[in-house]
Amino acid sequence: GYIDAAREAKDECQAMGIAIDRIVCVTGSCGTHVGLLLGLKLAGWNVRLTGIGISSTAEKKTAWARSLLDRTIAKYDLTVAISPEELEIHDYAGAGYAKSRPEELAAISDAARRGGLVLDPVYTGKAYYGMMDLAKKGVLRHDEKVLFFHTGGLLGLLAKADTFPL
Repeated sequence: GYIDAAREAKDECQAMGIAIDRIVCVTGSCGTHVGLLLGLKLAGWNVRLTGIGISSTAEKKTAWARSLLDRTIAKYDLTVAISPEELEIHDYAGAGYAKSRPEELAAISDAARRGGLVLDPVYTGKAYYGMMDLAKKGVLRHDEKVLFFHTGGLLGLLAKADTFPL
């Protein structure tokens, strides 16, 4: 599904005349990340993909993603090659899976208040926080056009509604 999502995002950006430099996505079980990376390659879209790991370490996530990449390429006989440098994952597990830190909750609240963007504290909220932190650190450059790939998670937000003061 995310292979097709990458192609669809490319087509939509081209139709709107938007040149994207980088896509940021959540990296949990690695399926979204691997699908997008394969989709970018297969679509010939030269866009950098940055994963925000929300559980475990970046090293473990990278190993899991590499294994999934290799198995998927072999299973579907895909004619793509992914170099180690193209598998970029940053560690934002924080307090652990489904455990939120104050700075993550603040980013979720800020995104909702300022932009109407609804994020959950398990996946997309951590990924959004990671993206914003990488921007502050200069990993994401101020001149880059970044597409944040929102994968849902509303039910995760509702399950933790008591975490957010009204």
